[in-house]
Amino acid sequence: MGIWARALTHECSCGVKLPLMDKVRGRTSDLIRLPNGKSLSGEYMTTIFDDFPEAIRQFRVHQLADYSLNIWVVPNSDCQNLEAILNKVKEKLSKDVVESFL
Repeated sequence: MGIWARALTHECSCGVKLPLMDKVRGRTSDLIRLPNGKSLSGEYMTTIFDDFPEAIRQFRVHQLADYSLNIWVVPNSDCQNLEAILNKVKEKLSKDVVESFL
């Protein structure tokens, strides 16, 4: 994923003296390819974790050549929902796409 932005040299018309930034452009996300030829936006993966905002601190998804996914999760210390999250991942994605949930 890449983000393109640039600093502006003029002051804000509202009078605030903090540095200004131009519009952010070029934000992209990778695609997750499915065996049936369809693809999902990489941002779709974040929706899987939306129901568990307190449970997961970070996650990482890596797709392998055979279309399977490795999903690494850093749970919060008081996470009680890891099994429920795994079930939701399996529900939203076909079982042959999800290889591991660590």
